[in-house]
Amino acid sequence: MDLGGDGGNNRGVRTELQCQHEGGTCEFFLLCWMSGGLLQGTCGGMLKGCCHRTAKSANIGIDASTAVDLTNVPALEYGPVQNDPSCGISLAKQTAQRRIVGGDDAGFGSFPWQAYIRIGSSRCGGSLISRRHVVTAGHCVARATPRQVHVTLGDYVINSAVEPLPAYTFGVRTINVHPYFKFTPQADRFDVAVLTLERTVHFMPHI
Repeated sequence: MDLGGDGGNNRGVRTELQCQHEGGTCEFFLLCWMSGGLLQGTCGGMLKGCCHRTAKSANIGIDASTAVDLTNVPALEYGPVQNDPSCGISLAKQTAQRRIVGGDDAGFGSFPWQAYIRIGSSRCGGSLISRRHVVTAGHCVARATPRQVHVTLGDYVINSAVEPLPAYTFGVRTINVHPYFKFTPQADRFDVAVLTLERTVHFMPHI
């Protein structure tokens, strides 16, 4: 999938990224989480991490008859890429935990990258990963057209007009679903998509 920004002069070069932690594999962070893996550090890419799996988690929800052979995946050539200087900056001074036990309500601006996605009458969540891109679940948008999808950023309480700062809604220019995603009875694999927004997002305290 091309995460190219408009007017970027830097070109992404496909290299064999190596994990700094022994026994891990370098892969897309969402695929690692969805397959029961544990991320331990980055491995050079903006969206890649060093994924460790136990023997049990490595086989969760995989049907050999429908499994995708990843040993012969063709090399991908990436287009122009322009990374944002910073991202994932929370307004709140708090530390997120790996698991929720009990938990507290998130404060305004605690997770400014959170996106609220509407596809007709359906609703999904997503994360803002650049000024023009939002990542979400593939099954949410696989059968939608860009005109059917709207992304809202900075919304704290849905349908509430009384908030410290306003929310902003964006149209979607393109939908890029992972090429190996399929609707299957088994646990979803490659269930990820990237939405390219119609206009650039301006970062604010709550976005």
